[in-house]
Amino acid sequence: MPHGAVPVQFRCDSGAIPVRFRCGSGTGAERWVAMTGLRIVTGCAASLVWIAGLAGCATPSAHPGTSPGSSAPALRCPAGAPSPRLVSGAGSAARSASGQATGGRIPAGALTAVICQYDPGLPASKARGALTRRITLHGAAAAGLAAVLASATAAPARVRPCPASAALPLSQRVLFGYPGRRRVSAGVVYGCSRAFVSVGEHREQLSGQVMYDLFGYTALGSHSYGARVPDLIGLRPRVAFAVARRHGFAMSVDGAASDPAVPFGDVIFQVLPSGVRVDGLGQQIGVVIATAPEPPCGPRQLAATYRGAQPGAGNDLASIVVTDASSVPCRLPGPLHVVGVTRVGHPVTSNLTYPVVQPAVLSPGALTVASQNSLSTSLVGWIMLTAEYRDDPSAPNGLCTAHYVIPAAWRITLPGGGVLTVRNAVPRDRFPAGIGSPAWSRHLAMVTCRGRMGTPSPVTVGSSP
Repeated sequence: MPHGAVPVQFRCDSGAIPVRFRCGSGTGAERWVAMTGLRIVTGCAASLVWIAGLAGCATPSAHPGTSPGSSAPALRCPAGAPSPRLVSGAGSAARSASGQATGGRIPAGALTAVICQYDPGLPASKARGALTRRITLHGAAAAGLAAVLASATAAPARVRPCPASAALPLSQRVLFGYPGRRRVSAGVVYGCSRAFVSVGEHREQLSGQVMYDLFGYTALGSHSYGARVPDLIGLRPRVAFAVARRHGFAMSVDGAASDPAVPFGDVIFQVLPSGVRVDGLGQQIGVVIATAPEPPCGPRQLAATYRGAQPGAGNDLASIVVTDASSVPCRLPGPLHVVGVTRVGHPVTSNLTYPVVQPAVLSPGALTVASQNSLSTSLVGWIMLTAEYRDDPSAPNGLCTAHYVIPAAWRITLPGGGVLTVRNAVPRDRFPAGIGSPAWSRHLAMVTCRGRMGTPSPVTVGSSP
């Protein structure tokens, strides 16, 4: 636990971040502590502390509102957990430059899915009552989970291998039942901010928020008496958002998986699963929606909006939202190249290369990005910008005050040469006047030290980063 951090709330979250800490004493500066540090964390260091909150939610035994098919085989959880060596084993899955889904190893049309969960590497003092061993999904919920795991991709060649020592102490084995008593087993292990999915000799990976959602099932405990999570499977995002809100829950679209058998945009997976009781505040449901293979987005289909910088602990953090402004869905191609430029287009920052987590299908017509509520039901691309602006070891006083570089705009270059440009500032009507000075740090513009930028993280697609 970070020094001086006091737990003030536990929750089961779509981002698998069940523990909230207050940093410092009496300051009111609260931060979410991330499972792996991928989330934006300021003030407190990212730490592996999510175990402490695992007992905060209840266990579903089956997906409400659906029933297993009569021909589905009985599925029992094996005693042995998937090997943690799967995070480093190459298997027979070839690395690819594109990172496209290799598919076909987890067939569509599952009738039943049993999620078996293991904690062989967890200390006994933390393991008692901390993990729901078996979760059963039926019908559309089972088929949706199959589509999510089938969307796993071969590791791109440029991605560093993950050592076995980086495996987390929690793992899953998902057993799928199909008509004719057919069965398919998929092992899932976590490490290096990725989930590694193995089916037989084949091994692929999931990353981004969809991976966090799957990991979120390990946050299901056994004792809770709060509100029940509503069933959102099969609903359109806007309808699902309204249903979730009516039951006292917030909802976010965390990603998509290819499922041509389901209408575009329908919810196929949710975390937490329906029927679970959730105690406390901060009730959140993350959903994955269905997409189909789509052509790459052209530059005329896309729009980019800068969302203001948030300085903290010497770092500046900002994001650029890329949306599909056309009337038809398209796939955000990658990698994207991003650089800060002057008003006349001269580069003034590091030139960054961002891989794009696939499938990266964007929702058509997502034009309004001024408020977070407008993004709650849309698939949009998130480019995260980071820079350490405060410190400069080469300066006499160790500070970079005399060498700030503030780009006028950000230039995003697509594969094939298309370009998007967005101002490094939030429009005047979109930021709270009077907070800070001057003009709230030039409309929340991002500040760098000598143009140096932080290491880029992959572009994810969802309603939130």
